[in-house]
Amino acid sequence: MSLLRKLKAVERLQEVDLEIDRLEGLNEKIPQQIEEEKQSVEAMKDQLDELEEQRLEQIKRRDGKEVDVKQYEKDIEKKKSDRFNVSKQEQYEAINEEIERLEKKVEEASEQYLVLDEEIEQVEGEIAEMKARLQEAQGEIDKFVKEREEQMAKNEEKLEKLYSEREKHREKLESLDSGLLRRYDRIKKKKTPVLAAIVDHTCDGCHARIPAQRINEVRQLKDIYYCESCSRMIYWQEKSETDK
Repeated sequence: MSLLRKLKAVERLQEVDLEIDRLEGLNEKIPQQIEEEKQSVEAMKDQLDELEEQRLEQIKRRDGKEVDVKQYEKDIEKKKSDRFNVSKQEQYEAINEEIERLEKKVEEASEQYLVLDEEIEQVEGEIAEMKARLQEAQGEIDKFVKEREEQMAKNEEKLEKLYSEREKHREKLESLDSGLLRRYDRIKKKKTPVLAAIVDHTCDGCHARIPAQRINEVRQLKDIYYCESCSRMIYWQEKSETDK
């Protein structure tokens, strides 16, 4: 049986195997790519939740200051009434001092209320911006997922055809040389491609130098030869007119 036919059979089988490996590799990466994109959106959702919690906490603190102001003002009114019920000067002065203290409390609480109100307004702006960004990102991720899932489906269709085609090539090679098919499988488990051309006196698989004597033997097509460095099957590739 012609050695050239065996090499061609190996080459055709390898072409299919390499394409299968490529498509399987793409499909293995797609779920991870989708998950990474989804995680970025989830991170934005977490940031939005944090801003919402911050806003609620600030509203709680602001409303508390409003309650404090009302209570201080109520206490002031009571103290003012109490002044009419005392007879001693020192008692009257003590009430006035307490009123002044409460009025300062009202002023401080009112200022804190305004600061918190401004902070709430700022956070609400950040929330609105984050929601807009999240909506845009969600639209992009939905589109990304759809495109990747469609690509996976197309790859699966191609793979089904390639699996069938591979079996035919394997059967062909086995009918030519079953031992060669077994050697092909052993090499493929360790490295790809299995079959490497000799390019510029080197193995195109590992780029190791091929001795001139071995190149001559390969070109004579008397046997299948292997690279001494990487153990790949090697063959002579004639240069095209454009390469000369």
